[in-house]
Amino acid sequence: MAWLPREPPAPVEVAPPMVLEAPEPPAAPWLHPRASVRSSFDAGTLPGGDVGLGFAAGAGIGDDWEVEAAGTWWATRFASAGGDVGAEVGLLAASGRLCWRYACVGAEVGRMTGRAVELMNGRDAALSWAAVTAGGRWRVAVWDQVDLVVDAGIAVAVDRPTFELMDGTEAFRPTPVGARLGVALEIR
Repeated sequence: MAWLPREPPAPVEVAPPMVLEAPEPPAAPWLHPRASVRSSFDAGTLPGGDVGLGFAAGAGIGDDWEVEAAGTWWATRFASAGGDVGAEVGLLAASGRLCWRYACVGAEVGRMTGRAVELMNGRDAALSWAAVTAGGRWRVAVWDQVDLVVDAGIAVAVDRPTFELMDGTEAFRPTPVGARLGVALEIR
């Protein structure tokens, strides 16, 4: 009879304690699309103070940059060349701009139209409009994904169309610099 010692039991491997880690939130996309409807006020581009209605589409790039393309219809205004004689002047414009934080620069092009008023042989005209724009933009969150945006700036005329009567009397010509103010609801 022989006695054989048992082999010692194999060591038990203990798994390290489990640590639950929350997954990292996905990185915010670098491009943030935006669309807005806006109302605008202008002094200097058209006769008297004028209001406009427009739409814009653009994108935020990262946290600081923004690009935008817009179209604006400006209401027709009367420019007197003396009494009831003159022209009704309107503007349809397209613009693009680049913003860095609160400062924006851009360009605007369009067609300025003039319709003769109280003239026997008056002719309607459509002339080119071009301007360089600069200003500031402020944004306030109103609801989730909706901001109230306020713009204030200037439009410096590059091409100043002139509407004249047949005898050479100037009915209307935009000022070299117009003041602009806009309010928009923007969906992000």
